[in-house]
Amino acid sequence: MILSSEVRVLSVEKYKILRALNTKGTVFLAQDVDANRYVLKTLPSDSVSIYERIASLPSHSHSERVFGCFEQDEDTVAICEYIEGITLCEALESGHTFSLKQIKKMICDLCAAVEHLHKNSIIHRDINPNNIIVDDKRDIKLIDYGIARVYNGKKDNDTTIFGTEGYSAPEQYGFRETRFTADVYSIGMVLKLLLNSCEDASAAQEVYLRKIAARCTSFDPDRRYRSAGAVCLAVKRSGYMLPAAIGCAAIAFPVVFSLGVLSMTNDADMRIDNSVV
Repeated sequence: MILSSEVRVLSVEKYKILRALNTKGTVFLAQDVDANRYVLKTLPSDSVSIYERIASLPSHSHSERVFGCFEQDEDTVAICEYIEGITLCEALESGHTFSLKQIKKMICDLCAAVEHLHKNSIIHRDINPNNIIVDDKRDIKLIDYGIARVYNGKKDNDTTIFGTEGYSAPEQYGFRETRFTADVYSIGMVLKLLLNSCEDASAAQEVYLRKIAARCTSFDPDRRYRSAGAVCLAVKRSGYMLPAAIGCAAIAFPVVFSLGVLSMTNDADMRIDNSVV
């Protein structure tokens, strides 16, 4: 791994720019002398510290890796992992559908990436389909830490209003300080979107998962799941849901069983919530 302190002595001349990746001319696909590909991002001044912090952390299989930063003229440039694939937004717009199994895995992988950030006191704040890369195996990676921040719990509200409309939590618009549950809200919105593309969920499974998404996206942060890990556990427990029973004699058992599973999920979530700050 290249550390920030090591790459600060480098310059952009070490890299060959292949093409721009955004219209602003601040993100580029590049390769080094060994033909390894990277994404170079020119950072706003208020994003430098968060990228340097993430560069110092262990990498995570479902998060964009940041190798370090260097200074070029008056700018700071982050050296980020190049990820093969398309955004979740592009996948859905092109007509991709996903099985229930794939959706559950994608959400749990997203939760794992978010938990990795949260354990290091970082809130992403911009989880949306354009910041999730999907590869040809339907594996995902969370990218773009441009408006991420370190949580300290000492503010009444965020000093700057940022986020993506439709995916960012209400508190990101000035109601109160953004906490880890803001990312839980965004995960819930992504789950809702994915369920619209689901090709094989039974009615009972879809209802169950939409209830999970609804709790994630509660207006009141205190009514949401307390952690991304709790969301993943609830999603995994949806596997206990049974298809609709065939025949009158078989109706009672699935109803009782489903109620029992919901109770198990709520109890488990309460245990997890109590263990998460």
